[in-house]
Amino acid sequence: MTEETPEAFQHVSRKSGLQIWTINNMKMVPVPDQAFGNFFEGDCYIVLYRSQGSSNSMDVHYWIGSSSSQDEQGAAAILVTQLDEFLGGSPVQHREVQAAESSKFRSYFRNGL
Repeated sequence: MTEETPEAFQHVSRKSGLQIWTINNMKMVPVPDQAFGNFFEGDCYIVLYRSQGSSNSMDVHYWIGSSSSQDEQGAAAILVTQLDEFLGGSPVQHREVQAAESSKFRSYFRNGL
């Protein structure tokens, strides 16, 4: 990462696999690996998945908790758009709503949500 990397994206890894952030005070806060799969209904999350192999495709999901605030939902949408731009526009964006998550999203969590 360079000095020009926005503060919000300093923790974005270029490795394959899963990265998750929660929205706290309108900022992305990394979620520890051991908490992956735990989503709280009052929060919003951003989930980045980079596939392994030659395709190196990326999917970015934003998960909306059923009790999350409009401000938090708006911040998540804005941050996902900025993250997409930061990553060169290559991720596919997905909106996930609590209790109606896509099968792709659920597949990241072997132990369930």
